[in-house]
Amino acid sequence: MRAFITTILTGLLYLTMQPVFSVIRLAPLPTINSQSILKQYEPMARYLSSAIGEKIEIAYYADYRQVVTALRDGEVQLAVLGPVPYVMARREQRAIIPLVRFLESNGEEEYTCTLFVREKSTVREAGLIKNLDISLPQKLSTCGYFGAEEILRSYSLSVKQNRFSYAGSHSNVVLSILLGESDAGVVKTSIFRQYIHHGLVPLAETKPFPGFALASLEHGLLGAQKEKIIRALTVLNPRTNLRDKKLMASWSAELRNGAIRANPEDYAPMEAAVLALGEIE
Repeated sequence: MRAFITTILTGLLYLTMQPVFSVIRLAPLPTINSQSILKQYEPMARYLSSAIGEKIEIAYYADYRQVVTALRDGEVQLAVLGPVPYVMARREQRAIIPLVRFLESNGEEEYTCTLFVREKSTVREAGLIKNLDISLPQKLSTCGYFGAEEILRSYSLSVKQNRFSYAGSHSNVVLSILLGESDAGVVKTSIFRQYIHHGLVPLAETKPFPGFALASLEHGLLGAQKEKIIRALTVLNPRTNLRDKKLMASWSAELRNGAIRANPEDYAPMEAAVLALGEIE
């Protein structure tokens, strides 16, 4: 009887320790400018609010570092993270877990980054990327230093053999190349394809990486809340269901293709790759 009562009291204590939020705050990954991000994430936030019966609002942060810190410190309860930001977040707080992984437009569970130049460039091979100006999205972007280094190391080269700078977003990288401000750039392949008709030439792609994750602190939300969120996103199938496709049409391109349940183990190879790379500069 004493053991039974202890178990009940422990359970009640656990519940009282769980944070209660009047609003669940969701931090988007800043792949593009703030106005576009807010416009593209608000439809998903409204859908989730309706699906789980709780208010969800967007909390915008200008860079990946701020998103990771906000999630780690509990300033936001949900965050969309690319593979590298997720791995870096897990380094600082192992209690950060992925709830779902977002699928690509072709239904694949993984994505790549593309190294590219403009059509007028005299550089036509990735093996010639040396002593050039390279534009990257952000320091912790998977398609930033990490993606560029992954590509160039396969050619016995390094980002450090070039002059590289961070443009702030994938769209800014593309603009930098088109304006001739940089010689080469690296962005997510799906974003590159949106602009290829403007006169861009792909040189190389990275190996596939696991998709963007919707992450949360393990005890940042109640288990029931997390399950509702997971179900609300994984039940949608825009590739085969026209109703779902219409519902998600205004969502961010990173989020509108469906999602699958995720586990920390999905990103274990990525953790090893980031560790092997060393310091991200």
